[in-house]
Amino acid sequence: MTNRTADGKPDPGSAERGAAWHTDSTFKAHPCTHTVMYAMEMPSQGAGTLFADMYRAYETLPQDIKTAIDGREGKHKFSAGPAEGGVIPMTEEQDEMHPPVIHPMVRTHPVTGRKALYVNPLHVYGIVDMPQREAAPLLDRIFAHALKPEFQHCYSYRVGDLVIWDQRCTWHKAEAAYSMDEARLLMRAKISAAA
Repeated sequence: MTNRTADGKPDPGSAERGAAWHTDSTFKAHPCTHTVMYAMEMPSQGAGTLFADMYRAYETLPQDIKTAIDGREGKHKFSAGPAEGGVIPMTEEQDEMHPPVIHPMVRTHPVTGRKALYVNPLHVYGIVDMPQREAAPLLDRIFAHALKPEFQHCYSYRVGDLVIWDQRCTWHKAEAAYSMDEARLLMRAKISAAA
């Protein structure tokens, strides 16, 4: 992941990629479980990753929302959610390669046993068996709650840092507040495993 083109020139559009809150690849039937980032070249400031804790977001949800989403499934599709930023334009053929999928709105983590919200504003556009006129405002409430400042942390990379996060219980987004005069280069790997 870099803010440079193939010929080494600044790529301003790179700052928009990953700039919306999301969980990686929930638009797939088998999303990744972890993401690994290795920092190779970093701007002096503003090039970190922001994280939001979906354990705490779920635990502190108002009871009426918990009741409304209990046992429900979210509809996921590539860049179909209401979030702005991070959208990569797709051809009709590419879009057909990523049909909608469904996932539980609340998942019990297979390792920790804790419940976490599993919806995100970049990929979730509706709720199974719920009219959109009801689902949209409910999702808006969930997204607003999940992004309370007390659930967030910004990690500022240093060259040589290796950061691994669990996609099953976090959201993330690029900080994207750095100067294009400085190079940003990270290696990224996504890890898939049994749910």
